[in-house]
Amino acid sequence: MSTIKDSSKVSIKHSLSHLVANSLLSLEETAACLNMSRRSFYRKRPKLVAGGLRQIRDQRRYKYPASSVKQLIDTAVKTGTLV
Repeated sequence: MSTIKDSSKVSIKHSLSHLVANSLLSLEETAACLNMSRRSFYRKRPKLVAGGLRQIRDQRRYKYPASSVKQLIDTAVKTGTLV
């Protein structure tokens, strides 16, 4: 089962540009797009949000707009740093 999970992370990372602008990503999907572990994402989330990552509260969990994740990645590529 870990192979399926690993391959889904790769497909999410490579297909980010094809996502609908208003689609929402889970924490795991967002962490995979940013190429970091779930734990690293939790630690860096305050800095990521301060850097422009939008988060939407859905019941008890946060969701992240794909457009916001893409914009954060584009900014990181231009500046050379993620946070």
